[in-house]
Amino acid sequence: MALFKLTGGANMIRTSALILSCISTLAACNKVSAGNNSQIDFAKDANKALPRIARCSQVSEIEKITVRETLLVKIGDGSISGTYHFATGEKETLTDTGFQHLSGLIEGSQSKDAKVSVKLKNGSLNVFFDEDFAPEKDLTELIFDLKEKKLTFLLGDESRETVVGGCTFE
Repeated sequence: MALFKLTGGANMIRTSALILSCISTLAACNKVSAGNNSQIDFAKDANKALPRIARCSQVSEIEKITVRETLLVKIGDGSISGTYHFATGEKETLTDTGFQHLSGLIEGSQSKDAKVSVKLKNGSLNVFFDEDFAPEKDLTELIFDLKEKKLTFLLGDESRETVVGGCTFE
């Protein structure tokens, strides 16, 4: 019986030591350092302020052409991916369609008012027109306008912005 109490006490001491070790390890991992965060840590922190998913859909009139646009962007693990589809013409008789794939690594983000700007590293925009492929373009930035429900994407070699409205954010 004395052996049982000794063994039970030793197990309790080992269990307490293990719990104390786990708590101190968690505290050390969660300690904020005074130095600069790495880009990877910054990207993960930036994701907390960003929506995980943006879904956008709008119909616009440009001169006498009706343009239908849909955009889906997903953010996770420090990267973005998405699809952008556009078509011209009436719904029953589309005359021109295109599909684009967006991807990139989040380099950093800034928030001001209700807008969140996300800078990308290794961002790309691949464009497909029917059966033809256009050259890949550098995708440099996404801007989420949470108040106006819009999403803008910018390309490195163009000053033109692509803005799609009618967005919902999750």
